[in-house]
Order: sequence, then C-alpha cells, then structure tokens
Amino acid sequence: MVKGATQNMNSVRRLFTGRVNRSNWLTGFIAVSVISFVLILVLDLALGFTSLALQLTGLNVLFWIVAAVIVVIVLVWSVLAISLHVRRLHDLDNSGWWLLLALIPFVAFLLFLYFLIRKGTPDSNKYGEVPPQGIQGVGLWPIIFNSYDV
Repeated sequence: MVKGATQNMNSVRRLFTGRVNRSNWLTGFIAVSVISFVLILVLDLALGFTSLALQLTGLNVLFWIVAAVIVVIVLVWSVLAISLHVRRLHDLDNSGWWLLLALIPFVAFLLFLYFLIRKGTPDSNKYGEVPPQGIQGVGLWPIIFNSYDV
C-alpha cells in the first residue's frame, strides 16, 4: 500500500518537474482548455437532464453522482493545467510559485502574454534540459502529462 502511494506521488511530482517550450505550452494549453470545456459542457447537459429527472422522479442520487464526476474532472484538469504553466515557468528559469500571481485578474493576462512571448532559456537550467521543440509525432499526451520518454 505504501509503495503504491509513493508511486502515485512520484507521478504527480513528475507533472511539475522539467520544462516545456512556448509552442508545446500553447498547444497543451489549448488542448486542456478545449477538452475541459467539452467535458464540462457534456456533463453540464447531463446534470441538467438529471436535474429534470430529479424534478420528475425524485431521484437525487443520480444528480449527486453527476455533480461529483464534474468536480473530479475539474480538479484533475486543473492540476494538469497548473503543471503545464509551472513547467513553462521552469523553461523561463523561474520558480513555479510565480504562478500564484495569476490569482490577480489583470496580472493573469500579463502572465499569459509573458508565457506566449518570451523565449525559454537556450541552455539547460536548474529545472532541466532544453525541452523538445514542437510536438513532432509525440502528440498531446507527452506535453500534457510530461512523459516524453513514453
């Protein structure tokens, strides 16, 4: 049981280590945004239908199951999005803690522009080697889940 928990923590820790360059960050950012939008839209429609069913039949268990699934999806995709931004900050040779600035509304937009415009450090930095350029055949999975060696 402890071994499994340690492996899970290493998997989560891996999400927040390393670097991601501008093009891969933008690709991953768009992918996470679109996928989460579609998932939430579909589940929101399902929640609406279960809400209608709740009014008609009184079955509120289905409503809470769908609501719980929405919460889990939002949490998982939020962790993936945050890890992508942290790795972009690492590429810029900054700590991931700088992402807390995104909690300030106008600063979040400026941080997005900073991610989009500024090139990463050209050589290795304290956060890792230079990330692979482009998604040449690796697809979105390695970008989002930081698994280039899979």
